[in-house]
Amino acid sequence: NSDPDVLRRDVERFMAFFMEGMGKAELNVLCGVGMWSTANLVYEDVSCIYTMMYESPRNKKKVLYLQEYEPVSMMYEVPDLKNWWDMMKYGQTGELKEAVERYLDILAGQQKLSSRNLQQLGLDLTQMVYSWLGSMNIYAHMLFDNEENNKIYGRAALSSHNMMQYLEYLLSKAMEYKDVVERPHTIVDTIRDYMDHHFQENLSRDDLSRLVFLNPDYLSRLFKKEMGLSISSYLIHKRIDLAKELLSTTRTPVSVISSQAGYDNFAYFTKVFKEKTGMSPNEYRKNCQSADRKDKR
Repeated sequence: NSDPDVLRRDVERFMAFFMEGMGKAELNVLCGVGMWSTANLVYEDVSCIYTMMYESPRNKKKVLYLQEYEPVSMMYEVPDLKNWWDMMKYGQTGELKEAVERYLDILAGQQKLSSRNLQQLGLDLTQMVYSWLGSMNIYAHMLFDNEENNKIYGRAALSSHNMMQYLEYLLSKAMEYKDVVERPHTIVDTIRDYMDHHFQENLSRDDLSRLVFLNPDYLSRLFKKEMGLSISSYLIHKRIDLAKELLSTTRTPVSVISSQAGYDNFAYFTKVFKEKTGMSPNEYRKNCQSADRKDKR
């Protein structure tokens, strides 16, 4: 049953030394201190300490004392999401960040800022940004599927500061990719370059859409508009060009050339080749050989 003042002094001194020792490490450290209790109440007191620390974002102190704890209203007050959406839609990211910060300050002033409320706010902000990106045919779940996002989102509910960092990350990445999508040639160049290097592989429209985080249907329309032909037609064009080169310059068996050009099904390769050239692969090779003999004469 230590003197409360002595305990407070010792604990806060320890925390100061601890934080100094951590240097510039990005940590959110809290210390929860209980009260003198009998053995049969220890479990209940530990539960109270846990609850106190769970609500700790409203308290900027690094040391929290159970005897000073006042329960926080855990009722989540839904913010003005429609107004926030409009700010994002019109590119008013500065105003949006200010509005979210004001909302957090109001919660803190009313002693309603808890980790649970921050978690719910984080979900609302995430859904809002994802929905906005979806309206532009951007697959947000792919765009944000990375370790950096998981790390920042995982810390967001620890404090208002962390939540604002998460919002900043969401908005900057969303706006950055919005600018990319508004330059269709950039997207198409990325897809075309990838197909130029991987056309011999088993590529699907979905595979390509994942590269640029776009809806497959939207990507197909965008590619055809910019290139004048569909993704599948471009892929076939690249494969048939390679097959023609190999048929005319090598003695490689046609079945092997089919595989090298990206067609596992030899019969399908023959069908596509004839549709595009007007002759079978063997006929094409014979024509090339006949032309070479005439040239040599």
